[in-house]
Amino acid sequence: MAKAFNKIKEELTFKKMDLSNLEEILSLSENILQEMIEQGHPQYLLKREQNYYEDILNDENDIICGVFRDSELIAMSCYHNCRSKEEIDRKFPNSDCNFGKHSVGVFSSVCVAPEFRGLGILGSMNDFVQELENFDFSIATAKLNNLSSIRGFLKKGYIIIKSVKSPVDGATICLLVKNNKIDTDYEFLDYIGNDNLKEGLIEKHFIGYCNHKKELQIIKSKEIEKIIN
Repeated sequence: MAKAFNKIKEELTFKKMDLSNLEEILSLSENILQEMIEQGHPQYLLKREQNYYEDILNDENDIICGVFRDSELIAMSCYHNCRSKEEIDRKFPNSDCNFGKHSVGVFSSVCVAPEFRGLGILGSMNDFVQELENFDFSIATAKLNNLSSIRGFLKKGYIIIKSVKSPVDGATICLLVKNNKIDTDYEFLDYIGNDNLKEGLIEKHFIGYCNHKKELQIIKSKEIEKIIN
């Protein structure tokens, strides 16, 4: 997979989008939603109205990262710069996240065109925005049925801390957090020295979870919902 992405990455352009990209943003979002319906895929992407994206594009503290290939938008994600615990609580009620005065970037609404999934684009978008903003902490969310996104975040050093109910549609989502000042992948598996074993655990859907005692556990992903609900 790494070789496949490295080959195609030379053809990709990452950029911070603005209002001139609004039509492309809405088109990609709608196409992916339609594709999930037609293919009977799990509904892991929330339907967003035009004003949702306009608000982000008009806020100088927020970002929509776009990935282009041959001038075509093939992937995007939204980042919200949360400057207080109150802002985090509005986005994720009952999350119990308090980062004090640290800067926090909230990563959401990931859209990747079907033919480009599984290539690590999600992680590259995360890296691109982190270079721009240098957040102390990053928060990401993924519906429990979206294992590919969960694995992608875990490979970038996020850990699952709990589940919360989405304020948009009431769905149960995993809340993942990464300390960006710790420069390491597989943060939750650091005590395993064998890289092949780490890859194997993730590919077989074993993932990291931080329990209420702040202890890291390795569990089978199908058990996640039982444990964190």
